[in-house]
Amino acid sequence: MSKLKTALLYIIAISCTLFPVTFAAEFTEGSLSASAANSTHVSIIDLQSPDASEKFLESLRKTGFALFKNHGIDTTSLTKDWEEFYSSSDEYKMQKYFKNDPASNALGYYPYAAERAEGAAAQNKMEYYHDAAGHELPDCISDETKSYFSDMETIKIQLSRMIDQEYAKEGFQLPERLRSQGIDSVEKMSQLNLHSSVVRILHYPALAEASDCIGEVVNLEHTDISAFSLLFATEPGLQLQARDGSWHGVGGGSDILVVNAGDMLMWGTDGHLPENRETGIKSTVHRVIRFSTRARFAFAAFFGVKPWIQILPEETALHAFNKRIGGNLTAAAEGESVTTSV
Repeated sequence: MSKLKTALLYIIAISCTLFPVTFAAEFTEGSLSASAANSTHVSIIDLQSPDASEKFLESLRKTGFALFKNHGIDTTSLTKDWEEFYSSSDEYKMQKYFKNDPASNALGYYPYAAERAEGAAAQNKMEYYHDAAGHELPDCISDETKSYFSDMETIKIQLSRMIDQEYAKEGFQLPERLRSQGIDSVEKMSQLNLHSSVVRILHYPALAEASDCIGEVVNLEHTDISAFSLLFATEPGLQLQARDGSWHGVGGGSDILVVNAGDMLMWGTDGHLPENRETGIKSTVHRVIRFSTRARFAFAAFFGVKPWIQILPEETALHAFNKRIGGNLTAAAEGESVTTSV
């Protein structure tokens, strides 16, 4: 199997996989108060400001997240398109767009409660659609989704360069195991072809009326195994977990770009090691709660690292990922067809 196809399966599976872990960013109850889910606990950064790079790396180190304004992205048309799609009957969506077979590379529609975090007893209360370059989109969806896909890739490159810029100022280098493979920057580490990244359009359905469901967890706690996760959401509800186990709203709004550092970025910067507490980047446990009776849409773009990189001392990124999902990509690496579990 070509590296490109292996990478595609790998990134798609990254976006499907949730995994509860014990690691969380190091901040305390004193620095974040347990207030409403839409409170801005992560500082909002002007992407065009001269000190954006410095503030970005600082935010990732502190919380594992960053919020950006002045990014030039408008998701209004996206929301209208996908509202129409998700208002279609379940029968229609399943018959026409559900393609859970090896040939589909796990792209397409997944119904409500199809996904469950590893080790969890309950399903996540959402439906979603996986999109990648060249893949079929629902008939009602305009080219705005494809533009969004490309826009997120462009911003991901910009963000990786911002990290590299700050690392260069500090004199911090990526681990020798990466540099020996010619990976001397975060940009190179996450330099995947556009066809090897994926956008997941999530829909948390509205409630018919107010109920005790407000505040319930609809997407269970996990860290992303990607390097970067970029998203916009139409409703609050995203929360991160502090080291003491308490939960705090990430904050932001429908016009705010949310950036989340995943496990691959943490491993690639050795941010999980005690000696790199001040320099490395950490991934953070997060979840989504129901904030209101309104529907919630989230447009999430996931970007991993090259699967063949020695991301940990004893493991390639692909091998580390296989351990996470129980070996679902082993066959892919050997040239066989596989179905990614969700």
